[in-house]
Amino acid sequence: MLLERGRPVMAETTEHAVRTGFRLLVLAGPPLPPIEITKPVTTFGKAAECDVRLSEPTVSRRHAVIERVDGDWYITDFESHNGTFLNGQKLRPREPIPLTHGDQVRIAPWVFRAAFRDSPFQLSHTTNDGNRSMLQTLAGTEGRERSQLRQLLAAAAAINGAATQAELCDQLLRAAVSMSGFQRAAVLRHDPSAETVEVLAHLDAKQHQAPFEYSRSLVRGAIAGSVVHLADPQASGSHSIVSLGISGALSAPLIVDGVVWGLFYLDSRGRERSGTGEGADACRVLAEIASLALSNLMRREVEARYDTLRRDAELASGAQRLLIPPESGVVAGVSYALRLVPGRFVSGDLVGVCQVDEYRAAAFIGDVTGKGMGAGLVMSVIQTFLAARLAISNDPAAVMNDLDIFMSTRLPPGRYASLWLGVLDVERATLAWTDAGHGLAFIASSDGVRQLECQGTWLGVHTGSPYRTATVPIRPGERLVLVSDGFIEQPNAAGAQFESSGILETLRDAGTAQEDVQKLFEAIERHAGTVLIRDDLTAAAFTLGSQRAGDPIRVGAECSMLG
Repeated sequence: MLLERGRPVMAETTEHAVRTGFRLLVLAGPPLPPIEITKPVTTFGKAAECDVRLSEPTVSRRHAVIERVDGDWYITDFESHNGTFLNGQKLRPREPIPLTHGDQVRIAPWVFRAAFRDSPFQLSHTTNDGNRSMLQTLAGTEGRERSQLRQLLAAAAAINGAATQAELCDQLLRAAVSMSGFQRAAVLRHDPSAETVEVLAHLDAKQHQAPFEYSRSLVRGAIAGSVVHLADPQASGSHSIVSLGISGALSAPLIVDGVVWGLFYLDSRGRERSGTGEGADACRVLAEIASLALSNLMRREVEARYDTLRRDAELASGAQRLLIPPESGVVAGVSYALRLVPGRFVSGDLVGVCQVDEYRAAAFIGDVTGKGMGAGLVMSVIQTFLAARLAISNDPAAVMNDLDIFMSTRLPPGRYASLWLGVLDVERATLAWTDAGHGLAFIASSDGVRQLECQGTWLGVHTGSPYRTATVPIRPGERLVLVSDGFIEQPNAAGAQFESSGILETLRDAGTAQEDVQKLFEAIERHAGTVLIRDDLTAAAFTLGSQRAGDPIRVGAECSMLG
């Protein structure tokens, strides 16, 4: 999406992307319409090739990226000059961090709020008060009684001790109702593009069941950064205030990272006891206390997100180290070379080589949906099943059909796996193979490169259609090359993916399994340029016979996997 000042030009998106996207609302900075995030990868910066162009001196040419991975949204800073901030915390360059509803993103001079379509909060309309002369900015806290000071200190301790935003809002509302005399209180978050507010928390001293509307003037006043007080509703001449029966009201802004994060709103209606002047002063102090506590809490939450991702990565890499085979070797007369370059996200890639018998070796590559240890456990199960089943049968389709039945009853809902499986026969110089939706297998030689046709559906879908084995000859000098989808999906600075055509072009210049792997990584690095590597990149190449004099042929049950 290219943003010309004041008007968005939307890129073409799928129905699924629209359904699962979100908006960035502008809270501060030069005027912009809401930014719709629907593409799997959206780049921000002032370069012409960026999806969202932000033409300000403080914005780097390629500043940040927001992308969707396995159903979650992440933001990553591109080592920008002035940094990208999440909830007031500067992001670590090149390290992705999850985005959640309500997060504030600062790319100076703009501050945005992430507004997800599946927000867990109730929306409420505001009512137009029509007359802003009724609003009075509160002043000072002088003359407060000692009992009120003790209440403030207790409230400050409770608010600062909150472990979550929900708990903080609850403590704020309890203190505000107790100290102000108002009967209702709510923490609201305003949508700048609409006359609606999100109700983040609500407290009703009278326990009324029906929801109530909020004064638009009070909301707008707090959004402008002032503590405002509805002093005399009857004298205001506002029909909406009279019709709502409001006898007194107050709102105060909650400031995070220099902009209004939200506000808390209090009112009384009809003959209910209304707030006092001293109570209104106390609410101003409570707003400042809550703003500081929110800033600290949100900073801790950002650090916790980083820690969670780091722990997942460490656990996954620990399992990976246990499963990774050498980067080159010979199994049952089949020479191989492979390499993994980790991406910014813990991937579900798996690749391996197993000995079937003295003259046959099985090679496989695949991908498990999801990330972290959950995907790692699925990869381990697939590896174990393959090793056991290949000891009984050397027919790839028979093994794949059994694996599909096994996995379809064990994979969690919404999780699937792609897998390519082939058996290289040194004695007959053939490759027998089957494919469960992976499709990224190539035969390379000095005569050219061809991609093996993708067959069957992903494992776990279990449509009832059996997998089939295809057999092709493997001549001396030909190599079987397997790659992960991280290669074809890696974008360059202009957003163009490497695709299968990039694989075909690269393999034309290679001559051995080692050269295949090396040249693929050199080509993807040139293509990516300074764009961050998104997913794990895995490549493996296999050829019949040892490529080095004196290499032994490994005999015995053996299976290795890289994931």
